[in-house]
Amino acid sequence: MKPLRLLFRALVWAPLAGRPMQAAGMALAIALGVAMVAAIHWVNASALHSFEQGVSALSGRSGTTVQPAQGALDEDLLPRIRALPEVAEAFPALRAEVPVAHGADLPVLGVDLLRDAAVRGDYLPELGEEGVAFRDLLARGAVLLGPDAAERLGKDPGDTLRAQVGAEPVTLRVVGLLPAGTFWSDGAVMDIATAQWTLDRVGELDRIDVVLEDPDRRAAFAERLEELAGEAARLSRPELEAQRLDAMTRAYRTNLNVLALVGLLTAAFLVYSLLTLSMRRRRAQFAVLRVLGMERARLAAWLLGEGLVLGVVGSVLGLLLGLALAWAGVEALGGDLGAGYFRDLQARLHAEWWDMLAFGLLGVLAAVLGTLAPVLDNVRGGGEAAMRRGGAEERRGAGAGLRLALAGLALAAAGVLTRLPAWEGLPVAGYGAILLVLGAGLLLAPLALRAFARALPVGRRHVAALVARSQLLGAPRRAALAVSAALVSFALLVAMSTMIHSFRGSVEAWLNQILAADLYVRAGAGGQATHIPAETWREIEGWQEVRRLDPFRRAELDWAPRGSEATEAPVEVTARRLDLPETRGAIEVMRGEWPEAGESRAVLVSEVFARLYGAQVGDTLRVPLGGEARRLTVAGVWRDYSYQWGHLLMDRRTYAELAGDRKVDQIGLYLEPGTDRGALRKRLERTFADTPGLEIADAGEIRSTSLEIFDRSFAVTYVLVVVAVGVGLVGTLQSLAVQAIERRGELAMLRFLGFRVADVARSQAYEAGLTGAFGGVLGLAVGAGVAWILVKVVNDQSFLWSLPVDFPAGLLAGAWLVLTAATGAGGWLLGRAQGRRDPTRAVGEE
Repeated sequence: MKPLRLLFRALVWAPLAGRPMQAAGMALAIALGVAMVAAIHWVNASALHSFEQGVSALSGRSGTTVQPAQGALDEDLLPRIRALPEVAEAFPALRAEVPVAHGADLPVLGVDLLRDAAVRGDYLPELGEEGVAFRDLLARGAVLLGPDAAERLGKDPGDTLRAQVGAEPVTLRVVGLLPAGTFWSDGAVMDIATAQWTLDRVGELDRIDVVLEDPDRRAAFAERLEELAGEAARLSRPELEAQRLDAMTRAYRTNLNVLALVGLLTAAFLVYSLLTLSMRRRRAQFAVLRVLGMERARLAAWLLGEGLVLGVVGSVLGLLLGLALAWAGVEALGGDLGAGYFRDLQARLHAEWWDMLAFGLLGVLAAVLGTLAPVLDNVRGGGEAAMRRGGAEERRGAGAGLRLALAGLALAAAGVLTRLPAWEGLPVAGYGAILLVLGAGLLLAPLALRAFARALPVGRRHVAALVARSQLLGAPRRAALAVSAALVSFALLVAMSTMIHSFRGSVEAWLNQILAADLYVRAGAGGQATHIPAETWREIEGWQEVRRLDPFRRAELDWAPRGSEATEAPVEVTARRLDLPETRGAIEVMRGEWPEAGESRAVLVSEVFARLYGAQVGDTLRVPLGGEARRLTVAGVWRDYSYQWGHLLMDRRTYAELAGDRKVDQIGLYLEPGTDRGALRKRLERTFADTPGLEIADAGEIRSTSLEIFDRSFAVTYVLVVVAVGVGLVGTLQSLAVQAIERRGELAMLRFLGFRVADVARSQAYEAGLTGAFGGVLGLAVGAGVAWILVKVVNDQSFLWSLPVDFPAGLLAGAWLVLTAATGAGGWLLGRAQGRRDPTRAVGEE
């Protein structure tokens, strides 16, 4: 055991302990990479787990749910379903998001309080003399408030809540609190008859949870349901609801995870670059061990132990940091990372032990892979050859033709991968193309650096610059390590900032076009519970300041266009006046033609809908409206960035006729020239003073709010980019620091030849600045290629939105200057520190 302990100290522990700051930097980089990967996974996994629990609790022991295809179910369907021979029991439910005071929304669930315990559990608090009288639960506005909702709204039993239902304000009275642990803890529960009465939805249901006599007879029940309800209802299962959300969010979650993995790969590259330089300095030790008889494989295994230690330490720290970040994300965002998928979900942190093990092993693997290349590079060849100083650099300088060939093959393969379709909705081939482009850039870095150094126009009088150029020419492989670190970090910055800038620019231009009205009045988040009274908006239409009014209706269709029990998200439908010239100017038709006035059954489908369901101009769609499958013709494809899973645009009069829904939840006001918008807005506020669920905003406010939501949805992406770029920049500076230490003998000789400390610092600043500047230029080229893949392949296949590539020139120029200045300043400080050392001692040590 003692020889093993001595070898561990000499080959693993001593190199790390001898340079604690360098070792700490490598371990911290691994820790950050592991933390980002783990935290993002745990936040999303917690949200999905909480959603699955909520769906399971809502469905209870029923394995089948009847849901409306559009709008609501007719209450008369309930007794007819209960009468079917396949049905053991059926439980109705009503759901709504009710706007309450201070802009908050209260989720309300209406159920049969007496019978529901058999399927979903007991919501009832203690009844009787000391508890809640059952008759109180049946009074209009009576609610049982969940514990979390009571705390959020500051309400106790006996208190009241002012809510908005349609055009009428109503008062909700808290008659009691739900038992602790109830899944609806952030909402309110009402008796279903009370809910229908209070929410002005008499005769309507949102779902019917069915318990079948025999689960194997589900197909027979589906046939009978089709006979009873036709296209007005569809069947679902609890597991399908969870699968639907998983499918809806898969691309977003995967892209975030891949970006986090890029940060971990950047950390692995940092380990590679620093250990390459560190092991080069210890080459004589390895040579002695080889001459003394240590086998190559055994020496390699001991040297890999250095990466193993870094990986273990970094992974442990990363898991702890990842848990803290995931907990903060879940508590602050409720499981929503900014994209809006889980916005109203009350999530709880859910982290499995096997996830921790997997992420820990991933961090160890990244560190070991970063160590592998320098280890193999230092153990090959005989011990005598390895002892010759300078042989390694000469050996590594060979193979320019091979590098060019490999880089060419990588770029060609990347080009092929960009032509492949998505796999299971994920741009797997696009991710592979990105890795190949980055690999090609790293292969070409030493060759490009040597060509760059040769082409530098340096005069004979600039001795410090000549020394810097000679160093780049004399040891291009060593200098390329620092260049490569700068390349990777800057390429990531270029790629991600270009993707976000392209997306944001497209969304902003689309908002500028589609928000054509001067003022908008919109219903709140309550959806079915809030709309604009017809008499009110028709009165506004007659105001002399209003040149034209455009009434909107937006609805969701729970519809599977592929014709199966699918897991797709609901399709959004917007009904508005298509005969208005302002509407025609606000909508960009990408293919096809604008529906003419006589084409009452013509619709426009969004680009996402067309690609998701293969809809072509001229196709006929069977759309469930008003309980029947209505045949609508696709007139054209329009550009839409508001809804990710398919959006239909149709004339409002046609929609009202087919769906039987004449409600309006948004109006756009086109004002006469010279109208005082401020005065008109105050008049609107007075008109809607008794309708607090409505929101009045001008186009600029909506645009600003939309862009704020966009920026929030990319907040995590910004953080990941900053972390990865920071790790890369630290790697560049640490590589320069290790090189300066390795060359202290050379720098000391410059002092003997007459260089002052300032001259040494200046030469190092030139070299480091050129390294950073050229790394940035290479990163710009590589990043441009990666950006094109992100925008045209990854984004296109993930979200089905076509975008132009738009580079943020100002941001990239500023980032390049910062990179150049940072590396130049770092080189000056390192050169100054080495120049101040006693040259006699430095040469003696060397």
